Amino acid sequence: ENFGAWNTFHVAWLALAGAALFLLFYLMKPKSRSNIGNKFIIGYILGAIAWYFVMAEKLSGHNYHQFPVAPLIIFFIAYLFVIVAFNFELLVTTLIRLKTINQYLKGILRYVPLIILVILLIGPSQRSANAMFDTQFRGVDVAGEFIKANSQPDERFFHSSHQSFGSIWHADRIGYRPPQNLSQLQWAEENLNVKWLFLYQWGLYGGISYIPALLQIPETSDYIQANYSLRQIGLERNADQWAPVYFLFQKGGSTNLSNLQAIIGNVQPQVIQYEYSYGEVDFGVINLG
Repeated sequence: ENFGAWNTFHVAWLALAGAALFLLFYLMKPKSRSNIGNKFIIGYILGAIAWYFVMAEKLSGHNYHQFPVAPLIIFFIAYLFVIVAFNFELLVTTLIRLKTINQYLKGILRYVPLIILVILLIGPSQRSANAMFDTQFRGVDVAGEFIKANSQPDERFFHSSHQSFGSIWHADRIGYRPPQNLSQLQWAEENLNVKWLFLYQWGLYGGISYIPALLQIPETSDYIQANYSLRQIGLERNADQWAPVYFLFQKGGSTNLSNLQAIIGNVQPQVIQYEYSYGEVDFGVINLG
């Protein structure tokens, strides 16, 4: 997971503690420096430091950007627990020799670190699993399936980049990032057989600097409304009303978006439920044309 998210940054502190112990033993025992495993870990650390400088911006985003250093982090966490468990066992053995505790307790006490570890990890593990499960972009699958059912295999479409890439999977069609201007849109229509426009959230309202909101640009908005028909609207509940999340356009016909509120208000949307760890969330779909 993202070690800075969901209040689980303490996981990174465990890794840092393990790294500190590893470096301490590495420096205190010169003979260990010739060990091939230790050399590998030292090289991994140096490479990770350089890698962090290169990937600093990306690390605040998706967890898969952390995969190259995840094995190192996992190693140091495990190393910390091994050192703690070893010294705990050594303490128990010493106490037995001193007759402070009896032999029967030894069999129980050896499991104490494991039990404590499991208890400590239940909460963070559940929060992490829920955070991943609850990160859903509702409607991407619906729009993709609609394109698949209403298009030819050679037809292609523009989507809104970012997480709307998922629509490509469901549509089983070739998709592209959104055009930056009208010229790019027209070129794609003529040369790539683009027939659909999937404007999802940030591609509809803006908010991400590198993704244009085509309907917020007068030139492209006028062209789309004059040359595309609105085929599907994705909706989310806002209090007691439905609010658009995406528009799906098909080349051909025209659209008058000034009538949008009348369309939404007069048509009962099909309701699809998405499952989350805390319950189900309604998502509305209106099919047009």
